[in-house]
Amino acid sequence: MKPIKIYPRRTPYSLGLLALFSCAAQAEHTPVHQLETVTVIATTPSTQNSLQEAREEVARTAGGAGLVDAADLRDQRAGTLADALSQATGVFAQSRFGSQEMRLSIRGSGLARTFHTRGISVLQDGVPLNLADGSGDFQSIDTLAADHIEVFRGANALQFGGSNLGGSVNFVTATGYTAGTEARVEGGSFGYRRAYLQTGAVAGKLDGFASLGYYGSDGCREHSEQREFRFTSNLGLRLDSGIENRTFLTVTRSDSELPGNLTKAQLEADPRQANGGNRDSSLDQRRDTKVLRLANKSVARTSDSALTELAVYAARKDLDHPIFPQLLQENYDYGVSLRLIETAPLFGHANRLVIGFNPQYGYTRGDSYVNLPGTRTRGARTDRYRQEAANLIAYAENQFGLSPDLTLVAGAQAVSARRSNDDQFIATGTLDGSYDRTYRGFSPKIGALYQLAPKTQVYGNVAGSFEPPSFSETTVTLPGATAPADNEAQRAVTYELGSRSQGQVWGWDLSIYHARIRSELLIVQVETTSPGVFTGVTTNADHTIHQGVEAGLRVRPLSWLTLRLNGLYNDFRYDGDAQYGDQRLPGVPQVQMKSELRGDFGKQFVALTTESSGESLVDMQGALKADSYNLFGLKAGGELLPRLGWFLEGRNLADEHYASTTGVIDTVRAGNTAQFLPGEGRSFYAGLEWRP
Repeated sequence: MKPIKIYPRRTPYSLGLLALFSCAAQAEHTPVHQLETVTVIATTPSTQNSLQEAREEVARTAGGAGLVDAADLRDQRAGTLADALSQATGVFAQSRFGSQEMRLSIRGSGLARTFHTRGISVLQDGVPLNLADGSGDFQSIDTLAADHIEVFRGANALQFGGSNLGGSVNFVTATGYTAGTEARVEGGSFGYRRAYLQTGAVAGKLDGFASLGYYGSDGCREHSEQREFRFTSNLGLRLDSGIENRTFLTVTRSDSELPGNLTKAQLEADPRQANGGNRDSSLDQRRDTKVLRLANKSVARTSDSALTELAVYAARKDLDHPIFPQLLQENYDYGVSLRLIETAPLFGHANRLVIGFNPQYGYTRGDSYVNLPGTRTRGARTDRYRQEAANLIAYAENQFGLSPDLTLVAGAQAVSARRSNDDQFIATGTLDGSYDRTYRGFSPKIGALYQLAPKTQVYGNVAGSFEPPSFSETTVTLPGATAPADNEAQRAVTYELGSRSQGQVWGWDLSIYHARIRSELLIVQVETTSPGVFTGVTTNADHTIHQGVEAGLRVRPLSWLTLRLNGLYNDFRYDGDAQYGDQRLPGVPQVQMKSELRGDFGKQFVALTTESSGESLVDMQGALKADSYNLFGLKAGGELLPRLGWFLEGRNLADEHYASTTGVIDTVRAGNTAQFLPGEGRSFYAGLEWRP
């Protein structure tokens, strides 16, 4: 039997230690990762997974998982998270209007949420970017500062505490051990500009990394200017006692104009226009945020076979969001994570046990005012509230090596989640929106991983998931309502079969899944007190089904030629609903395919890229649809001079008018058909990167 290497740390999702102050895809030369006799490598544990360790983490996961090497992001425009996740298997990531505003979904997570995200745990260095209520956005992530991106789909994130429908996406920042000094500039169409500077170094037991990035764009549409500044840093200390401690600091400012949705006719006529109600002459809709995140993580080897990880984090986000009202919010989020990993043999067989406990707490102070048209000033107060979210998450997963090639997996997560809203401003004739609710869930998991060949694995699992509603899904009150919306938590059981392989000529990542969901949180449009004006309200569907195929393929028939394909088949529908029967659910296309055919010639490369999408439903009856589309682009790059890299890229070269994503409604009515978000037109970009 081959020995299993126990590396110093396994923590892409454990949150962090101490005080606020102080990747089937194995590498070609990597030993097969299967649970066998334990061999300990007695080195100092590391708080950050290396790319190789991330590959090994994926290789021992009995389900859909993968990663993105940050080096692959540097041959193209690297402006948005949609760029970074474009070749991540199983991920639907579409820019809403060419900015960091993105529609992110895995396995149909968050279909009702057409902005920001839900149903996916988005993390940076294991620290949650989601707010404590489960909602979240992406502005504080600088993709160029990442060493790699880890994607664990569905309940395959359980070994890191995640147990939701979509899974987890973790952006792992570079450190002084993995990155050095670098400068990069990018520019292109629609006033796009990007500047980035980083440095990393090691001095004895200390190492550090820091980056400063600027992103700006006039936007591919009217009223869609974006400006973002990001500072990303970490400082690590390795002690002789076998402990590594690392402190992370991120500071972000993001200012965004919101062009709004168009009707289908408007998109076809002029996709660059903004919705009339979003432009300066009317409400001047925007979303401006400031984010400060501080985290500290430590990993210690407590015995020859055990690691202990302990972490703490704090984050503050300030939001200035003039839309229909003008929203002002202050969010504060705190969390602690304890994770224990034991790799001692069990009954003479290799075994790996992970136990964790994650308490989280967050509160929001919010105010709403009348948005005075064209003045960027506040009108009369319309609301004031304080919201609190608290989660207690306990989980465990055990990987038992039944034989050298077969590993059995069992685990579970238990959650207790509290959501509280204190409505502090109740206008005459309006409803008191106060409530205090607790949601509890238990999500078991069983699975198996079989090593079919040295570089090929097959797997299967059955797992539960549990998602309490976020505040935006519980606080909306409507005319005639006698109490705030009282939505239940969304629960599901997902069945999954798949395989992955990483050979020199062929490689693949394939998962087939079937999820039966109870009380899925879906959106309906309800007419407000203003005739013809509708607002989105989230309700629970009785029973729905999400099933599909996640497929990634890499073929290298010649040493200089590589083909990559990334496909999604999404079949999301009601299951015998009293109103909708077995109707398909709107929100994402049924089929999406992305490809890249790349030729490498010495130090230079040329690549052809394509993106194809099927029709996407907008409403629950399927009356309104976004049309299918096919895009193609070209890019080239390489080394211009020693230590000076370059790239040129053209996107949507046929200048097709298409919707990158859409809103979601229940029924098409007069006044609610502006649901289309146009994709970026023909565009060209260039960049230079210098490394001394």
